[in-house]
Amino acid sequence: MGGAVSAGEDNDELRSKKFSVLCLSRYSLERWTSPPFCSMHLLRGTGYLSTMVGLVLGKTGINHGVELHQSVVDYAYKKLEEFKTKLSNLTQFEFCEPTFISGNFLKIDPSTIRQYDRVYCGTACTEKDEPYLRQFIKINGLLVMPIDDQLAVINRVSDTEFKKRYVYAVSFAAITRPKPDDVLIKLPMIDPVKLTELCRNKVKGLINLSSCRENEEWQKSPERRILTYYNLIDET
Repeated sequence: MGGAVSAGEDNDELRSKKFSVLCLSRYSLERWTSPPFCSMHLLRGTGYLSTMVGLVLGKTGINHGVELHQSVVDYAYKKLEEFKTKLSNLTQFEFCEPTFISGNFLKIDPSTIRQYDRVYCGTACTEKDEPYLRQFIKINGLLVMPIDDQLAVINRVSDTEFKKRYVYAVSFAAITRPKPDDVLIKLPMIDPVKLTELCRNKVKGLINLSSCRENEEWQKSPERRILTYYNLIDET
């Protein structure tokens, strides 16, 4: 989502947009409660938020990101590979690797539209964009999107009922409207996790927990302990 805030007329505007990105990222990461989750990030730019959320989702999660520019998607995949290579303790966590798609999220193929537990949008929208984006969230799911310089949080209560509240004043680059000749983009398929993979992940988590308990740094870090136990929560 970071790529949507690069435009600005002066330094003050750039700082305002950068602060808005940080607000969205912080608010998004604070809203995870229990796995498994499906997450989609629209205009997710370099993939930072998608990667951080991947550490929380675990192996059984779904982690999709849509970015307008193919060059930014290529860069996001490059940084993702660097992250997986350089993070020495990644094997201690169940990482849900993000899948990035290039295209305009306002031109998603209707036949591939699916629903997510969390949807985050990183570009300035208007009220008329809200109904389109609401179709992507499940019942009890959340949509976080900037609407008219306010960060809106929309909760789906039922098939037809939604609750909305505003939490921050923000400043994002304007949404890019699709052109008539823009091609439809297809969201990735969501396949159920195989039983063998679920068992493997559970055994791996228990082995990791045993080794963590012998690590003094792990014992002194509440954050690391929480994340370790979080990844052991039963997904059923």
